[in-house]
Amino acid sequence: MVQKKSKAEREEETGKPIWILIDLIRPFKGQPRIYFNPDQMNSLTGSIEEFDQEDVVKVRRLRDKKDPRHKYELIDGERRYLACKKAGKKKIQAVVKKVKDLEEQFFKSLTANACRAGLTPFEEALAIERAMKMKRMRDLPAGQQVVMFSKIFGCTTVTIYKRLALLRLHPEVRAMLDPRLPAEKQLSLALADFISENDPGFQLAVAKKAVEKKMTLNQARSFARKLAHKKGVSAGTAKHRGPHDDYRLFSSFVRKTFDQLGMFAESALRENLLKRPLEDLEVMDTALKEIISRFTELKNALLTRRLLTRR
Repeated sequence: MVQKKSKAEREEETGKPIWILIDLIRPFKGQPRIYFNPDQMNSLTGSIEEFDQEDVVKVRRLRDKKDPRHKYELIDGERRYLACKKAGKKKIQAVVKKVKDLEEQFFKSLTANACRAGLTPFEEALAIERAMKMKRMRDLPAGQQVVMFSKIFGCTTVTIYKRLALLRLHPEVRAMLDPRLPAEKQLSLALADFISENDPGFQLAVAKKAVEKKMTLNQARSFARKLAHKKGVSAGTAKHRGPHDDYRLFSSFVRKTFDQLGMFAESALRENLLKRPLEDLEVMDTALKEIISRFTELKNALLTRRLLTRR
């Protein structure tokens, strides 16, 4: 016997905004936003008190027997949800969406948050790391994943790589990036990026000294280089490179090359290339063959090394 749908469920299926009791909605614990800027929240609350809610939130209907109190869960709009509660609103205007699983819910939340009041850099890093482990991303080459995230966040691929570099930071250094800290106790994002390639102990020593002495970025970089010199390693853009630095440089080159070549997979760009004079195409063909030859040599060297290691 087919269960008859309630009036509320029929209204939800229209895709139009409906009014829902706020107490029936729960936040989405897996959403990418962790930090809510107090000034922005106060401003939003004041706007809702004065002009009521202007933008709807998005929710999904729950079928959670362990949580009978809540009938819906947020997909997008926790800032508005919290502001409406603070403003004393009993109901909130929402659109009910269908999502097939938590991965889809997370991606919808991520894309929505990326387009509004910005996530903190570390929230972006954690969101990217989490998304990269999901089914829809696993089959994509790393370079394509980075390009996709650059489109989601509206930034360059270099910025995405910098966000991922933050995940290599010592836990205490990560904590110094928390925007809830007083300004004088916060570590600058630029310095965090500068030291992210170094070992955790080195990161912590530089970060603590920079915050303690209230160093400018240039002063902190200078201190990092001096400390690195004493330890016989490199920091940031130090001129003297070792084998590990060469590997990082090459790895970065490969990633960037892959990303930039990906642009020419688009039909419009490819067609523009083919419109060039024949002599230009012949020169390009020769250059590409040389590049492919050199990459093939390197690939064979790496493959030989791997085969020898396995013996």
